[in-house]
Amino acid sequence: MNRITPKYHKRRYKMRSITLTVLIVMFIWTLCAQTAVIEYGKLDNDQLRILADKNDVEACYQLGMNYYSDAEAAYEDYYYYYDEYDYEDYDASTDSDYAAALKWFIKAGDLGNITAQNYVGIMYKNGEGTARNYSEAFKWYSKAAAKGNRYSQYNLGNSYAEGWLGPKNEAKASEWYLKAAENMHPWSQGIIAQRYADGTGLTKDIKKAYFWAYIAFHYGDTEVQNAADTILNDLLSTLTNDQSVKIIKDAEAWIENHPEPED
Repeated sequence: MNRITPKYHKRRYKMRSITLTVLIVMFIWTLCAQTAVIEYGKLDNDQLRILADKNDVEACYQLGMNYYSDAEAAYEDYYYYYDEYDYEDYDASTDSDYAAALKWFIKAGDLGNITAQNYVGIMYKNGEGTARNYSEAFKWYSKAAAKGNRYSQYNLGNSYAEGWLGPKNEAKASEWYLKAAENMHPWSQGIIAQRYADGTGLTKDIKKAYFWAYIAFHYGDTEVQNAADTILNDLLSTLTNDQSVKIIKDAEAWIENHPEPED
């Protein structure tokens, strides 16, 4: 029977000790990496740029937001100090802060940040930091909308309803407004209620119109609520009491299963 020599036993024990030490170090390093959350909102632009240059998507997005906020503040100051005529002549396309915001939003969008993709769409649509470009706006809205961004879904609805790239397409507009409505966008909920009431871009359906108007009234701001209230009052006389009670019951159940989003 072979016996383990003391020398071999000591060497094997040493290897086990080294392995255990490495595992402990790796565990501590992993734990630190998980708990060391970067608070991007507390970093200045120089610090963010270091991370953004290394393709840190959150740093890219935060840089974009910082520059965008600065541009918006300057825009509001311009409105405050100049009269309405001059304000309307404000050329946002040449603003350096808007241009910087667009640059970093594009990079964050290319890295997969959906909110940044929506902002790129907004900036191309409004001509902020760049010339107005409906084709680019549509492209970026489409990227974010496909991944579930309700604001981009709403904006795509607008693009078809207003005919940004050609003739208006009410059917496609209603399709995207409905997606946004189902995805908790109050304005879209009000719009789709009106479209069901009028039969614009989809089959007229008073019950669905009443349903979405009720939903819009629940989630919307004052303007949305006022519009939804008008629809509800206009449609109530076309429904029986049993029908309206059933629709409200269904709407309340829908609301219960769709908590209001934080953003």
